Amino acid sequence: METVDNPSSPQRSTFVTVTGWLFLSIGAIMTIFSLIQALMYVRMLSMPTMHQAMHEGAKHLPFLLQLIFDHFRLYIFLVFSLSFATFLSAIGLIKRSNMARRLFIVILTVSVLGMLAAFITQLSISPATNNIPNAQIPKEAKNMLRAMKGFQFILTFSFSCLIGWIIARLSTPEIRAEFTKTNSPTAQ
Repeated sequence: METVDNPSSPQRSTFVTVTGWLFLSIGAIMTIFSLIQALMYVRMLSMPTMHQAMHEGAKHLPFLLQLIFDHFRLYIFLVFSLSFATFLSAIGLIKRSNMARRLFIVILTVSVLGMLAAFITQLSISPATNNIPNAQIPKEAKNMLRAMKGFQFILTFSFSCLIGWIIARLSTPEIRAEFTKTNSPTAQ
């Protein structure tokens, strides 16, 4: 028996399918890890000394880290929400839901902004070591800090470019058309 391709059935790109399954896996793993992180945080809060130490230690950190420590519950909730939204939007990508494609693009954009904020925060940590006399900081430690910043710059730049490419590819007319075609039974 021969199968005839229905011209009204939407063409499914491999790019969207692979991206959907990859991010479905990443979203599932990150959702599980964020739940574990939430449970650990709840356990830590049951120890009053840990809660006090966390807030005392945050006073000497850069602004973004202070903000995270001051609102750690909100931070954990945001990480969980972003992870779960990634998981759900990846399912929508696989099913070719246009709303899921748009949500996925927003999630990727938020991820790039988060990576940039983390990189800027890392750069702002080093001035704290400027208060220590140079004689007390070994040359190897300074070189290691420079290497770590360089490596994080390469990672941030590389992942930002990769995510930017995924966003651009999901925004192409061909891919958008794949999501706007109806999958109704009458079209088949």
